[in-house]
Amino acid sequence: MNEDYYCVLSGLAPQSIGIDEGDDFADMPNGWVKITIERRFENPQWQLVQEIKSESLKQMLSQVAEDQHELVMDAIKLQIDAQYIALEDRLGQYIVAEETRYISDPSDSDAVKSECKSLFETFEIDFEDLGIEPASEVQSESTETVEEIVEETDDVGTDTDE
Repeated sequence: MNEDYYCVLSGLAPQSIGIDEGDDFADMPNGWVKITIERRFENPQWQLVQEIKSESLKQMLSQVAEDQHELVMDAIKLQIDAQYIALEDRLGQYIVAEETRYISDPSDSDAVKSECKSLFETFEIDFEDLGIEPASEVQSESTETVEEIVEETDDVGTDTDE
């Protein structure tokens, strides 16, 4: 399950995964941050069905004398709604798009913590609310970048004495 997690800031995978305690985070590595963004928008196919229904109503009304429109309007709408109700239910009026990303434990790296600090400030989230050491310990210009952390980690796995 390790391959499911990687830090979007550093690109690193966790060294170990968490223990499935039956909570919502299952085997997510301890200390990691899960960020989920959801967006709800109108289903374009559902909107197309609404346009088809509107055109059907116009077409059916064109076959009826104009002085009779008020009398038959509700019946025609009901008939058209009945034709499309199953399709509308299957399509749904809205689509919810969801994206989830992970950030490695900010306490493990000043570079990740620094990146998190600016990200969290944008979303008005306090480090302390997430159980992370106060942001005052993070220097505004970290001496170590996220790229350097990745390079150091790559070097650790390489043995040049062979």
